Amino acid sequence: MVQRTIEVNDLLLLEKLNSSLAAGLSSIGGGLFHKLPFATIPQGARIEQNPIIVRRFDQFPIDQLNLLRGIDFLLAESIDVLNLSLGMVDTVFDPNHPLQVATHLVHEYGIPVVVAAGNGGPELHTMQALAQAPWVIAVGATDAKGQLMQSSSRGDPSGAQPTVVADGSLPARDDRFPEPCTSFATPKVSGLVVWISKSLELLINDLWDQQYGSWTALSRRVRMPIAGVADTGCDPDKLPEYAPLAGSIYATGSDHVQISRSDRERQWYEGLMKTLRENNVEIEIAANPDTIQRCLQRAARPMPGCAAHETGAGFVSPAEISKFFSSFTPSCFITTLCPETSIQMPQTTIQQMDERLGPLWDEKKVLALCDLFGCGIRLAIAKVV
Repeated sequence: MVQRTIEVNDLLLLEKLNSSLAAGLSSIGGGLFHKLPFATIPQGARIEQNPIIVRRFDQFPIDQLNLLRGIDFLLAESIDVLNLSLGMVDTVFDPNHPLQVATHLVHEYGIPVVVAAGNGGPELHTMQALAQAPWVIAVGATDAKGQLMQSSSRGDPSGAQPTVVADGSLPARDDRFPEPCTSFATPKVSGLVVWISKSLELLINDLWDQQYGSWTALSRRVRMPIAGVADTGCDPDKLPEYAPLAGSIYATGSDHVQISRSDRERQWYEGLMKTLRENNVEIEIAANPDTIQRCLQRAARPMPGCAAHETGAGFVSPAEISKFFSSFTPSCFITTLCPETSIQMPQTTIQQMDERLGPLWDEKKVLALCDLFGCGIRLAIAKVV
């Protein structure tokens, strides 16, 4: 739970809604939120003076209130990523807007927020407001041939920019959506984000087990991923099937998986940590949204002729994430999971670790993780309009 209070214009984000306050608000139509620390009072309602001030949302369009309630619902479903492929037109970033505060809180809950950059390009400063927040992953779009779309919103050369770009085309023709757009690129990036997130969770658990003598042939149980989608048009009948490996897990009635791990992986962790200790380096790693975003950006393939305000770190797809994890050497571990460590150790030492230990995972395991975590994603869908 996020332990803080933030004032948003005349709306207060409450640190915690205690049961008595929630009960009091429910009698006048409040109590709309369960995980987001919001409380609302409908226009014209009266309550006794209370030390915690709440404010109505009526100055905001009803669809934005619905979106807040949708995000709240998705948080209650224990999602691993929040996907917002929304056609917002506002390009003015106000960090105190309730929607911005909501996505910030989701980030602080430890959940990456992936947002469509918008389709207002090729002019500068056309990213939609939600995509300009520094705590979100903002996604631009290419066409099916990998060319940056003219309509993909551009950022500010000295300010907010897309994080990455991805293929914005649909896999099959749909007359409702004849052109590629950032709204289709965004869920593809969300899928990559949960793949990275769950792989990092596995890696951190394996490292812990090796360090504390709990290593076995199977990993700890990892929950299969859930992506939260707040949108208006997701058709469950047109979703792709799970990859066979993920499907076989769900067919057993389980939503958790244990993954085999080799003695070579154990030796890799052992060799890495031994070298860090010899250099008096302590590390602290976590699969938080910032670390996940850093991995995504490191995996991205730069697009020649495109600037950062157009494409961010570059183009991402399953091929780039597979390559990233197939070449996950000690230097990659350090620069993505604990970048401050790279300035505490001689570069020659890091290079020697790379030569001695090589990548952590082989291609076969990376493909298995793709099938499980990249192609086995369950959806929690909030219809917000």
